[in-house]
Amino acid sequence: MLTRGWSLDLRDVLIAETVNAGVLVRGGGSLTGDGLVVRDVRSRPSDHGGGRGLQVGYQEEDSGQVEVTRAVFERSPDVGVLATCAGTRLTLSDVLIADGRGREGDGASGDGLWVQAGAEVAATRVVIERNREFGVAVVSSRSVTLTDVVVRDTQGTVGPPGHEGEYGYGIEVVEGAVHGDRILIERNRRSGLVANGAGTEVRLSDVVVRDTMPGESDGDGEGLWVQEGALVELTRASLERNHSIGALALGPGTTLTMIDLTVRNTQPAADGTHGWGLAVQAGGAVSVERGLVERSRESGINAWNAGTTLTLTDVVVRDTQGNDADGSEGFGLSVEDEARAEVERGLFEGNGAAGINATGTGTSMALTDVVVRDTGRGTVAGLYGRGLSVEHGAAVEGWRILLEGNRGAGAAVINAGSSWTASDVVVRDTESAVEAGHHGYGVVVSEGGRANVTRSAIERNVSAGVRVELAGSTAVLDDVAVRDTRPRESDGDLGRGVDVYLGARAEVRRGLIAGNRDGGVVVTGEGASLVLTDSTIRDTTAAPADLRFGWGLTIREGATGEVARVLVERNRAAGA
Repeated sequence: MLTRGWSLDLRDVLIAETVNAGVLVRGGGSLTGDGLVVRDVRSRPSDHGGGRGLQVGYQEEDSGQVEVTRAVFERSPDVGVLATCAGTRLTLSDVLIADGRGREGDGASGDGLWVQAGAEVAATRVVIERNREFGVAVVSSRSVTLTDVVVRDTQGTVGPPGHEGEYGYGIEVVEGAVHGDRILIERNRRSGLVANGAGTEVRLSDVVVRDTMPGESDGDGEGLWVQEGALVELTRASLERNHSIGALALGPGTTLTMIDLTVRNTQPAADGTHGWGLAVQAGGAVSVERGLVERSRESGINAWNAGTTLTLTDVVVRDTQGNDADGSEGFGLSVEDEARAEVERGLFEGNGAAGINATGTGTSMALTDVVVRDTGRGTVAGLYGRGLSVEHGAAVEGWRILLEGNRGAGAAVINAGSSWTASDVVVRDTESAVEAGHHGYGVVVSEGGRANVTRSAIERNVSAGVRVELAGSTAVLDDVAVRDTRPRESDGDLGRGVDVYLGARAEVRRGLIAGNRDGGVVVTGEGASLVLTDSTIRDTTAAPADLRFGWGLTIREGATGEVARVLVERNRAAGA
């Protein structure tokens, strides 16, 4: 033990099987070490506590100064290296901290590097591996710098009884601040990186968090967990093959910002659920700039709950699969339960049930320069594969949107209160889906939903380019082209341009309805209504299922229509 202002220089020294601490520096003492090995420290016989390889500082105002180069701290029961109290300064370079055992009394701890109570630490070229509860823990210390650091294979506790397998975190920061460059966090258990509490700040660049394993107590294995008001900023980050969630931000005041991000191959939790790439919930805020999220389960990215905000710029979300339990879900982006999302320049492709999903009253979304394509590819047979799904009162706005090659519907607006307002939209080549009744609508508005679309091209979809159905549903289409709708593959029927059914309403202004099958514009049933002005309906042909049809405009079975300045020409069966 060094104290009372003493200093010591240790070179090429082995310290083994000491009790309580291999090296203790306190009371203003200082140590310089080069070639130091400390191993197999033992807990105190009196209470089975203690067991620290290197301890710098002791209690309040009882600090120490240590600089260690080329050192090994291994098989310590409590913590390999501990820095504590304000005024303590510890510098580590070319150091290994490994194989924490857990205290002999209760099996807890066995941590790698622990920094607390205002101590300052700079660690460079440090490997921290095969420890127990925490690889690195920073608690109430605001000056911790990690450079070229590896934290791996943290295993979780071995006791006390009933708590086996808890923790196993790679790095946890609680009300502290950590800056880091070139960090690898891998094969830890339960969480790779945890930031917890208001005032916590973590800023890392060139960081990899991968292969986090499920905890025995709950089956989760998040790559990154930010909560309770913490702030995390990552630049050039890769989160790969973690379990349950790649990155989670949770709670009011919590902020997670990621630039140049990759999240891939997130695996489900031990029970087969989740596998989300990125999630923000309960009032947290997440911002991603230049991000790739691929091969997640259930959701590539999701945002839930009132007060939650998500901002995505220049992102790709692709190949999200359904969950392992039943193959359901598989959303590229899902925003629910009053959350808010804004997406600028996004590509969502090859996802499962929906490319983009918005659901719940109060949920809102703004999409600018977004492409959603090939949804439903590789999902369980019969599931939807909607490009955009707006349900249960959600509101979505969009500008310059391309929806192509999706299944069931390019865009679906379902339920009272749901709305989609968009301009400069292309919806094309939607394929049919079994669960959608073998339809592949370009746009479907149902059960009281509302769509307002300006400057759009809706082409080569299946069954109907635009389908508006059931009381309260409304579609307002200005400057729209609906053309070349295909009949259903299952029976060769339909292929309509605009199809309004049973209590629904459509308003079409300055529309071109061309090259469709069965009917260009069809309005059917009591309460169904149409307003059609300054439009052209042409070149409607019969569907293969019934060669009698091919009407340009049909209003029937109690439906009503207001038509002005409309050209109807070259249709097969009748103009109107």
